[in-house]
Amino acid sequence: MTYKLTETQKINLYIRLNKLNSKIKSLSTDEEWINNRKQIGEVLYQLNLVEDPTDMNEVEKANSDYIRKRTKSVIQNRPMAAYFINQKALDELGNLVDEEDENYYSDFHDMLINDMAEYATIVRDFDLKLAKAKEANDMNYYREEYARLDNARRRQHDAVIASLAAANRINESEGLEPVIDVGDSRSVHDVHRTDVGNAVISWLAETNYQDAQGL
Repeated sequence: MTYKLTETQKINLYIRLNKLNSKIKSLSTDEEWINNRKQIGEVLYQLNLVEDPTDMNEVEKANSDYIRKRTKSVIQNRPMAAYFINQKALDELGNLVDEEDENYYSDFHDMLINDMAEYATIVRDFDLKLAKAKEANDMNYYREEYARLDNARRRQHDAVIASLAAANRINESEGLEPVIDVGDSRSVHDVHRTDVGNAVISWLAETNYQDAQGL
C-alpha cells in the first residue's frame, strides 16, 4: 500500500521517526526494544521507505540509511570528525562508584546521555519543525517558532557543553580517558561549540547504528 501524504503529514512522521531513534539508549527491556522497532517500521512504511514493516532487516537498513542522510544534512559546515564522543570512556564514567553516594556517577552518566540525545534530536528536528511552521503561511508565527526552537537548541547545547566539561574533569581525576578529547590542558568550553555539537550528533547516529546490530 502506498500512502499519499501531505507535506505536513510527512514532516510529522519524520519528527516521530527522530523521536523513536532518540530513545535508543533508554530502552531497557526486550519488550521495549521490540515495540520501538515495530513503531519505527510502521513510520517507515507510512513514509513509503519500506515495503514490509515487519521485516526487521528491511526496517533496519531503511532506518540506517535515513539516519545517515539526516545526520549528514544537519552537521554544520565544519570538519565532521573534529572531535568524537569516546563511548568506552562514557561507559567507564557510568561505572564509577562514589563512597558517599553510590548512584552519583551512574545518575550523572544517565543525565549526560539524555542531554546529548535530546540535543541531537533537537538539531535533527530543527528544519523539519521550521518547514512545518512555514506551512501555516503566517510570518509572525514562523518568526516566533524560529526563536523558540533556536533558544531551545542553544540552551540544550549549553547544558551538553557544561556536562561534557564536567565528565572530562571526573574522568581525568579517576585516571580515565576523556569522554570528548579536545586536547591537553583544554576544556570543552575552549573549543568551538559547533564542533562539540557535531560530535554529539555523530555520537547519536553511531549509537543508532551500533545498537541496531544487536537484532
